[in-house]
Amino acid sequence: MKKLLVAVLLLICANGYSQTLEDDRLAMIAFYNAADGESWHTSTRPDDYPIWQVPGQPGDSPCNWNGVTCEGNRVVGLALSGEDVSGTIPKEIGNLTALKTLVLPGGGFFQFQRPTLYGSLPLEFANLVNLETLDLSANFFDEENSHVLFSLPKLKSLSFSASWQIPAAIGNLSNLETLVIDNSGTINPVENLGAFPVEISKLTKLTSLRIHNTRFRSGIPTEIGNLINLKSLYMSAAVQVGSIPASIGNLAELTSLYYSEMPNSGTVPSEIGNLVKLTRLEVTGLGNAGPIPTTIGNLINLDVLDLHGNGHTGTIPASFNKLTKINYLALFDNYLNGPLPTLSSLRSRKIDIRINNFTFDVLETYENRFSQYSDQRKIPVMRENGVLSVNAGGTMSRNTYRWYYDNLLVATKTGDNTFTPTDLRDYRVEVTNTIAVGARLVSETVRSPLPVTLINFEATPQDGRNQLTWKTTSETNNKGFEIEKSRDARTFEKIGFVEGAGDAQQTESYRFSDLNPFNITYYRLKQLEHNGAFEHSKIIIVKNEREVIIYPNPARGFLTVSGIDSEKDMSVLNQMGDVVLKQKVEPLKPVHIGTLPNGIYTIKIGGTTKRVAISK
Repeated sequence: MKKLLVAVLLLICANGYSQTLEDDRLAMIAFYNAADGESWHTSTRPDDYPIWQVPGQPGDSPCNWNGVTCEGNRVVGLALSGEDVSGTIPKEIGNLTALKTLVLPGGGFFQFQRPTLYGSLPLEFANLVNLETLDLSANFFDEENSHVLFSLPKLKSLSFSASWQIPAAIGNLSNLETLVIDNSGTINPVENLGAFPVEISKLTKLTSLRIHNTRFRSGIPTEIGNLINLKSLYMSAAVQVGSIPASIGNLAELTSLYYSEMPNSGTVPSEIGNLVKLTRLEVTGLGNAGPIPTTIGNLINLDVLDLHGNGHTGTIPASFNKLTKINYLALFDNYLNGPLPTLSSLRSRKIDIRINNFTFDVLETYENRFSQYSDQRKIPVMRENGVLSVNAGGTMSRNTYRWYYDNLLVATKTGDNTFTPTDLRDYRVEVTNTIAVGARLVSETVRSPLPVTLINFEATPQDGRNQLTWKTTSETNNKGFEIEKSRDARTFEKIGFVEGAGDAQQTESYRFSDLNPFNITYYRLKQLEHNGAFEHSKIIIVKNEREVIIYPNPARGFLTVSGIDSEKDMSVLNQMGDVVLKQKVEPLKPVHIGTLPNGIYTIKIGGTTKRVAISK
């Protein structure tokens, strides 16, 4: 048995070292033919790029072909970035045993107008044992044979797109320094790739990790803190759930951290303040992150700090005064308010604080610090004894208050923040300031005098229906409530009526059941008075998701779709990404597919993607 194993190993070695430049040329011709080389961008511009001589003659050298690099009379590099490769990778690729660099990203010069590389990777791919750099990003490969990507022992840089669950074997790439998993460029990206591959934490030589648009089902594991040599970490739409792990504070060599587009992923851990080598910190789009951790003030080497869209509350920490190297500070789209730290070390016009809760108290005082500060969130209107007023902050004499009803200007006051309405109308106020001229504070719209005080309006799905509840604390001349619903939050229809209490000064509770909700339903209340006047409530949304199911699978002649509540557009794509059938489908009504040949197809219905086998 040992003799047989030795013989096999010797045969493999003999094959690996007996390859010639002619073998390399033939392997690349096979790739040219399999990847539609005649349509490559460089094939149409020979004056700008050396074209491939195909079919050529035995003994021709490929070393001057576009994207080809040779050393020692062997091809060691094939890089076709920006090229319009389209097709499959042939098994002959395994003959390029001297390759150190293989760069075949999808997209090409014409971007996504044409399919990129697809199908199964050949098992012969595993022969590329000298490969150090591999870029197959934005291509669409089947799960079959995908494991060969993780069997290349010398890989230092790997970029790929995944439409399948990444195996634990990724942890075997012990020499990897750069890892990019980016699913945004595939023909048919998958929203759920299973659990985040914790084995990535074994790649302790990693200096750069980029994961984008992969939508792993689980959160980022705490083991990420094992990557102690990491200098750049980029996570964008990488997980569906989970928070930033506190172990991120272990990445002491990190100089750049980007973590974005992961709503409801918790707070920013205070341990992030341990990353004192950071020059760029961008944590955005968390949605509900609470107060900004004061420890960020420890990151004294920061050049860029971006915390926009996180739903941060409270004030900007005073520790930010220590960030003396900041050239750009983005805090927009949060719920921050004053007071503001002095931030005296920041040069003028370097802070973006749009869409927060700042008033002229801050905007007027520090106006020269802000690059942008317009469009703050709406300020509340106070009501007392029939008089409306608003607190816009700043110096009252510098403020001008313009009161509107139904978009009609009815009063303009400078230095006076009060207004006494005379009619039952919807009022709002816009406030400007002579110092902070780039801002205009806009109030909420209120009805005065208010016939009904609505303090709560909610809806929850229950056993296939949506249960609506609301409360009032006072009612005057209240006839009742019409319940309206919509599919799109624009066109509403009446679905019921609940009688009001008329005149009441105590809390009144109401409820209504919608027995036939949509998958996503918008609701609002139309409060009616006995004199014919009415007022709409805010709009609320309820998601009542139902799984879209396509059956049978495999399908023969017909297939049926369930889980949709109305007619939908259906597209059927073959394995090359071409649309081969497009039609309308209705719930539980058979769809004829008998004209399609046997094969595996991708079916898209709305935002749902399914794979179905068709056989006759």
